[in-house]
Amino acid sequence: MKKNQEKLGTGKGILILLIPIVGIFIWLNNRDTNPKKAQDALILTAVGFTADIIFAVSRKMKQQNTLKGTETEIKSITE
Repeated sequence: MKKNQEKLGTGKGILILLIPIVGIFIWLNNRDTNPKKAQDALILTAVGFTADIIFAVSRKMKQQNTLKGTETEIKSITE
């Protein structure tokens, strides 16, 4: 395999999904010398950021639903 066609390793891919900012640094470091690795890092960064946003919104919605349930319980107890 040519040097400029090296792929991103599995470990780095998992790290980028868990901590997407790492992917930006890998992309910056490899965009001129290894475009395939840089492209893979950028794609995984986008997937990682998207997943983080989805999980954050989901978590926030769950917290709000839990608070609404607690308010209802408190009202029923006090009445």
